[in-house]
Amino acid sequence: MALSLPARTELGVFPTPLRRNSALADVLGVDDLWVKRDDLTGFSWGGNKVRTAEFLIGDALESGITDIVVSGGPSSNFAATMAAAGRKVGIVVHQVAYGSEPDVYPPALRVAVQAGAQLVFTNSDDRDTMETTAVSVADTLCRDGRTAVAIPRGGATLVGSNGFVAAATELADQMDSAGLQHVTIVLPVGSGGSISGLLAGRALLTADWSIIGASVSRPARGSAVEIVAKAGDAVNALGGSASHAGSADNVRLVDCRGEGFGMVTAEEVAFSQRVRDATGLLIDHTYNTKPLHWLSQHGNGLTGPVIYWLTGGALGAFPDVSSADYRRAPLPIDQKDSDL
Repeated sequence: MALSLPARTELGVFPTPLRRNSALADVLGVDDLWVKRDDLTGFSWGGNKVRTAEFLIGDALESGITDIVVSGGPSSNFAATMAAAGRKVGIVVHQVAYGSEPDVYPPALRVAVQAGAQLVFTNSDDRDTMETTAVSVADTLCRDGRTAVAIPRGGATLVGSNGFVAAATELADQMDSAGLQHVTIVLPVGSGGSISGLLAGRALLTADWSIIGASVSRPARGSAVEIVAKAGDAVNALGGSASHAGSADNVRLVDCRGEGFGMVTAEEVAFSQRVRDATGLLIDHTYNTKPLHWLSQHGNGLTGPVIYWLTGGALGAFPDVSSADYRRAPLPIDQKDSDL
């Protein structure tokens, strides 16, 4: 299936695999589980954000943009991806992060700096200050003769949503090949850009999918209204009817914030380790641990095959991996085998 989409700069390797995963199904207690492997998008460490970056960069090149000002916290995978993409095509990327400059840069921030990102810190713990500061930085750059644009967290813009509109067409083709119908898709939700694009793609394709967004950053109820509005705008921009994107009442968002954004309990840490041990999948705590944990508790109540959209997050998994205690007891080895 194909849709007419705006300018796009090729960065990733698509389509990413859609595979049945019986090992993860056993951990989660879900009968028929498939994984959409957006951890394998193939550009930098970008995960699913490579999809968004392709359209944001494509639009920037078409518009003659010299500087992109990205809102993204110190651990933002999106900001790191945009920095790498900007470096590739010759656009300067500025990253506006909340808080003050950390003594030790987390992995994502290191990647961004190595790609040439110019850092600005808001010196406030309020994450909303990033967007207002980014607009101010972009305005200053324009007054200095540059052509700059500010992009909110996660690239959650009308242009950025096209990444997951394209992903919807990709998934539809893969489902046809696999003989899948009436699926339930579960994906992490932060800024809402990915799910709004997926909802728009579903509407444009008139696909029979249930979509559940696992909100890890913002209150689920308030986010639904904004997400549906963005999905409607995306459908309109691509020649469809916004009403087909649905309403806040029929978009299911579940609250997976738990202890707070990027914060996990000991139970969730142990759960993510079980996932890694059983599947080999590298699960980050910011986006994927909590939705998968929710799925382990509620998956039996979902209808049809379940597709979990693994968004990536390898950079986010590094702090947990590096701090783990690896002095665990070794696996038992059969004495006869050891004598060979």
